[in-house]
Amino acid sequence: MNADWLDRVNRMSSSDEIYDKRESELLEISLTHDDPEVRELAAKRYARLFCAGCARDQKLINESESSQPPGMVTHLVFDALDTQLLEASDLLHQMLDINQLRRHALEALCRCGKTARHFANRLLSEIDRGKRVDPHDVAKPLASIGRDDPAIVDQLLERLRCGTKTARMTSAKTLEHMAPYLAGYTDEALEHLLGLSHDPEYTYLVLEPLASVGREHERALDRVLEVLLETKSRWVTYEAYPDHPFDQSACERASAIDALGYFTGFPERAVPALIKAFDLFEEYDPDMTYKGDHERVCYALMEFGSDAAPAVPWLKRYLEDWLKKLESDQPDIIDVCELLESIGKEAVEVLPVLERIRSRYDDEDDALDPVDYPDRLILKLRDA
Repeated sequence: MNADWLDRVNRMSSSDEIYDKRESELLEISLTHDDPEVRELAAKRYARLFCAGCARDQKLINESESSQPPGMVTHLVFDALDTQLLEASDLLHQMLDINQLRRHALEALCRCGKTARHFANRLLSEIDRGKRVDPHDVAKPLASIGRDDPAIVDQLLERLRCGTKTARMTSAKTLEHMAPYLAGYTDEALEHLLGLSHDPEYTYLVLEPLASVGREHERALDRVLEVLLETKSRWVTYEAYPDHPFDQSACERASAIDALGYFTGFPERAVPALIKAFDLFEEYDPDMTYKGDHERVCYALMEFGSDAAPAVPWLKRYLEDWLKKLESDQPDIIDVCELLESIGKEAVEVLPVLERIRSRYDDEDDALDPVDYPDRLILKLRDA
């Protein structure tokens, strides 16, 4: 395969979390729902999404020098393998060195877990070299391999203590995915992460690891809440981008919101703080606005399930205000609907507002759609 084809395969393999989640939801409904009409409707919607994706990929194929899609076959084959690849460790090492195959190798290591223990040194050495290392890349497979392995946890803590910034960041992210299986090192990891959280260079990088490791410790919760309630802006610039200052305090508050989702054992403290964040935090990351203006806070609250019920009055007011806006000014409300769905029957007071929304934008004679919002939520709340 030539470089042109590899580039196109890489683009075809790129992941869209929202698109992928939608496909998965529709596929599950089409296979498992009790109502055959609902299954048929979901299958048709899935087919449209799937065909749209194929049309996009076919365009990339047609524009390339090669007209055959070996990349698609590669994707299917490697995603079906895990421990089988360990029998060909040399091949797996080679895959880790090839950009177009590296993701498949790392995902296979995640699936293998402890049985891939002999790859731990390889991943740890990548952290030390700081080469080709993305914390979201190496952290998950290393966490899967090293859960409750005292030797690996100890090495991560050593890098957390005195490694480079990249090593510290990657080690912290690995501990986030590994917790609470830290082989008795939870207290030590908590102390190091608490210390780093007070260093402005690391605060926004370690809040989620701190929350994951310290999910049962109020000291960790206290620190996360302290960062969230800090509303004073702190503008900084990177040397490489002197003309693009950014508010580092906003980054830290965003991380604090994400981190609060780990503290499901303290809903009486975490949920009120997140409800305040609806009004106090203005989202700056466009990737967190696909489903609505409050996607980040809604995702964090979803972790609490029915314990997030105190947010219902705020969500009801938000939907009422949303109805008063011009259609062109109305953001998506999928994030709010998903949160209300996760809260369940405790959100039933919002039902009249949802029905007003539907009557305004849909023909009242049309049957409710069990797949899309707000119809899906209306059906669930009616049955609550």
